[in-house]
Amino acid sequence: MIETRKCTKKKILEAKSLRLKEKHQQDYSEIQKQVKKAVRTDRRAYIDALATKAEEAANKGEQGNLYKITKVICGKNRPSPNLPIKDKQGKLITSENEMKEWWTEHFKEILNRPPPIHEPEISEPESELNINTNPPDRGRSKVTWRRTVEAEMKEHQRSWGTLQKLASDRQGWRALVTALYAKGVTGSK
Repeated sequence: MIETRKCTKKKILEAKSLRLKEKHQQDYSEIQKQVKKAVRTDRRAYIDALATKAEEAANKGEQGNLYKITKVICGKNRPSPNLPIKDKQGKLITSENEMKEWWTEHFKEILNRPPPIHEPEISEPESELNINTNPPDRGRSKVTWRRTVEAEMKEHQRSWGTLQKLASDRQGWRALVTALYAKGVTGSK
């Protein structure tokens, strides 16, 4: 079925006339539907077989097999780290000792680089930057900040609710912030 789909796709690409392309495209779409349906049924059959194996493992009390099958069904199937590796000549390495030797050689090549030919020229900074290296302060908690804002809003005859409504209205918010800065707000940095 997949081979016929490939051949039909090839016919679409090789077709010169528009009428032939459309005909092959219709054939291709029908074959594609059949392939998708077959894949779907095969996948369902595979999952059902795995589910029956999982049930059998659960009934027998084989927790290891049950766990592996569950991981496969859930899609968390990662390949084993002990897969065979090929050496530089393309020959498969299957023994554990040879694999360990290959990995050590591999990391020696990657991690052991020669020293740089030219030393980098890094000049001293002209001036010390004033950077705060102390651990960060916790700052004001949300509750105390809100109380400070509410106290400042009372001076302008506004409540927390009206402040929240003003936050969505740009012009009203801008007017409020301008009034606060004109008065000289003390609580915020």
